[in-house]
Formats: sequence, structure tokens, C-alpha cells
Amino acid sequence: MFLYPLTFWEPMAADEAASKANSEGTSQTSVSSEKSQQASEAQPKSSPRFFGSHQGQRHFQLRSENQTIGKAAYRWIETEENFILEEESQIKVTMMGMVQRIQTRVALVLDFDRRIQSFDYMLRTGDSEARIKGRRQAGKLRVEKDQANSRQSLDIEVSESIVIGGPMIRLAALSQGLPPAGKEVKEMQVLMFEPSQLAVVPMKVQLRSSSQAGQFDLTLRYEGQEIHNRISRDGNLLEERMMIPPSLPVVATPLEPKAYENLNIVASNFDLVEASRVAFPTIPNPKELRSLKVRVSGVNLNDFNFARHRQSLEGDLLEIRVEEIPDRSAPVQSLVGRNDLSAYLQGDFFIPVQHPDIQRKAREIVGAESDLWKRARRIHDFVYQSLDKRPYISLPDAIETLQSREGDCNEHAVLFTALARAAGVPTRMVIGLVHSNTTMSFGDNSRPVENRPGFYYHAWVEVFNGYEWISMDPTWNQIPAGATHIALIEGSAAEQVKLVGLVGNLELSLVEIQRKSNL
Repeated sequence: MFLYPLTFWEPMAADEAASKANSEGTSQTSVSSEKSQQASEAQPKSSPRFFGSHQGQRHFQLRSENQTIGKAAYRWIETEENFILEEESQIKVTMMGMVQRIQTRVALVLDFDRRIQSFDYMLRTGDSEARIKGRRQAGKLRVEKDQANSRQSLDIEVSESIVIGGPMIRLAALSQGLPPAGKEVKEMQVLMFEPSQLAVVPMKVQLRSSSQAGQFDLTLRYEGQEIHNRISRDGNLLEERMMIPPSLPVVATPLEPKAYENLNIVASNFDLVEASRVAFPTIPNPKELRSLKVRVSGVNLNDFNFARHRQSLEGDLLEIRVEEIPDRSAPVQSLVGRNDLSAYLQGDFFIPVQHPDIQRKAREIVGAESDLWKRARRIHDFVYQSLDKRPYISLPDAIETLQSREGDCNEHAVLFTALARAAGVPTRMVIGLVHSNTTMSFGDNSRPVENRPGFYYHAWVEVFNGYEWISMDPTWNQIPAGATHIALIEGSAAEQVKLVGLVGNLELSLVEIQRKSNL
């Protein structure tokens, strides 16, 4: 319930739904084509009264492996002018042996057609707090992010007819009509907006008659993930089963208010970082590798850009080759008029390039140096040496990282990118995998906890020196990044939602290693 705070409702086209139903051997009914009197009587009405019947506060406990690891609650109110949905959750997870407490809160205001008018989202972890607010204005959502005493804003196009909140997925599905007699399944299409990453991803919603009278199974599928709801005829949640990536099973069940207040939450022994590991043999002295060739399986290779800088893909064989340290570089002035590089010099919600603190620190680091490569090296050294390396759950934000001077690979990458772009060095963030011979390895400053070799999810950067792109890893102090860095996605932190379907499915097997001494 706390995994999809905002959703844009967009019913699946009738011909698309029918085609999908036929291919899966299920019976499909379109809301627009449902004309039988029996079905009409079975369907709740899409009206203020229908949604208003769900006023009041509901509470849930979140359990995993016989432990209560969190709780969530939502309140649904109807006023004379709109609907108000308030939802909160808190959960404890373990990352690299450290317990992390995550709190979220979202408040939405919707009109009687279930179109969002405004929202207010909060994420708090430890000393970090971020708030993202949005307001509908003439077909757009005006979004503002407040974090680390800094504010960024942008407009997001909203053309869908209905915009809803997380718990409303259940209610909206029912308002579109229950599966009538003889029709067991209804399917719909929604676009899910994740405010913490400003990402919009498609979600398929399937409503199926349950084997238990008066109950329905509601399945939500997006980015390779599934959330299973068991709901009553009036939309009340009876049970929800989900998987927190990579593979932490969580079950939400209703709870009385008093029990909710007194609920004791403990962190699961399930380590999220360790569980995300892609098993792989130990690689002795990985820094000595010139190239690495692996076989990729378990995922659709077309969903990710495996063939890119440093990487080549032939069939399912992926080869990563380390670049040479460049023997030439250009001054920053040489990039004047290079419109093809403008995207790599701009900022976004998480990389506020124009913020005065970022601009000031970038000037301080590079000084009078004009050479692009030397500027990048200076910024790399500053980020690597200045940040305390520790697991960090937050919205990766360059300003907050500059202030806190701590974080994991995401914080290192966003701070480097912001500073480098502010210094005129074209930079792109890369998200992918890196091999480690231990469970926890944040480079030379870390202490391994267990000998569990494999590939772990990681972020690093690539910079343009006026002639070519070169990789850098400011978390692990590698220039260029080693051959065990496998790039999957290029972009900002918002792109990481694309990795959800990859976790737990990707498999890698060793084909060939070439060391520098062998060439």
C-alpha cells in the first residue's frame, strides 16, 4: 500500500484488453461494453457516495517471516468540495547489517471525479527528510521538492482522465465494475507515478472473483513486480501480499487502532543488500582486469542498454573493457556551442546544478584549472575523500549530500554529477552492477562483513574530456572504473525504478577474464 502513493487511472483499450484476455485464456469484460442488467446491478456506482462510504481510518500491520517489521494506516474523508486521502507507513529494514527506519506520509486532495488536485509526500529516514508537493494546474502537476533547506520545482504533464492515490486503486477498480456472473476477470491499465523518484511507469490491474464468497483478488503488476490484494465487495482491504525488492515478502493485514498504536516494530534479519546479490565466483585482484566476458540470462536483454560505452553484446555474451587513461584533454572553453552535450550539463530535481552551494563548491574545487579532465579528477578526489561511506536510504540529493558528507554510491554519484556539471564538465550517471568479493564493500574505506562474492547494484559516473567519455567511480576510487562494472541504465536517480523487475531475476556466469599483464 505504501509502494504506489500516486496513480494516474487510464482504462485499458477494449481491443487491447480483449486481445490480452484471449492470449492468456481468460475472459475479459470492458466497462464500456458491459450492458447487461445483471452486471449493472452488481457494480458499485462511480459516485461521491460510493467513495464517501469508505470514510474513517484503517490500520494495518506489516509482517515478514513471523516478524512485525512495519505498520501502515490511511484515512479517507469526503468534504463538500472534495475527497481527502491521508496515508502513512513506517517500516524497519536491514541494509549491510545496519537497521534503517523508513517513514512515509502522503496526503492527497481529489475532486469527485477522482482527479488529483494536490498532494503532499514525505519521506523520512534517520536525519534525512524530503517533501514533494504537487498541485494540478491546467493539465499539469506543478511539483516542488523541499530537501536540505533547498527547493526545486518542475511541471509534469497530466493528460489522463483520473488521478488517484494508492488505496484508491482498490476502490477505483470496483467503481469500474465487479466481474459479472460468468465473467471471472476484469483488467485495467494505470500509470503509476512514484513521487520519490518522479517516475511514471505502467501498471496492469486485474480484478478476479475470489473462491471466498463476497471477496475479490486484485493483482497489480508493474516493472516485473506483483502486489496481491484480497478485498471485500465494498473495497476494504482484507490482506495484501507484496515483495519489497529484491525478495523480502511482506503481508499486510488489518489491525484495531489500539493494537496499531502499541505495535512493536522490529527489523527483519533479511538484509536487502545481500539479497540483491547476483551470485558470481570470487575474482582475485579485480583491479588488474583489462576485460571481463559474462553470459547474461534471466531477463529480456532488450529491456536494458547492455551495448554501450565500454560494453559489447553478442547474443547473450556481454564483454566489458576498461578504457585507457586519456592522453589528451580539452579546455572547458572548447565546448562552447556543443548543443549535443547540453543534457549532460543540466540539473534536475536531484542534481541542482545551479544551486549557489553547488556552484560555490565547484569553483572552490577546480580553482583556475580549465582542463576538463583535470577538473573531473579534482572533483572525483573531493567526493571520494570527503564522504563517509555508509548505507543510506533517502532521495539521493546533491545538496543534502554536500551538507551531510555521507552516503552510499547514489550519494557519491549525484554529488559528483552536480559538481562536475557546475564546473562545465559533461557528466552522466550510470546505474548497474559491480562485483565485490565480500558482502559489503564501499571501496578502500570499508570493512567487509562476510565472504559472499557476487555482483551488487551500484552507481558511478562517466565524464567527457572534450574527445571521449571516461568512467569514474568516486565511491570506490577507481579511474577508470574497473572491468567488473556492468552498466544497465544511464540517467538520474529517477531511472532506478527500471531495475525493480531485474532484481532477483538476472543471472551472470563467467566466460572469460583478461588481465592487464596478459596483454
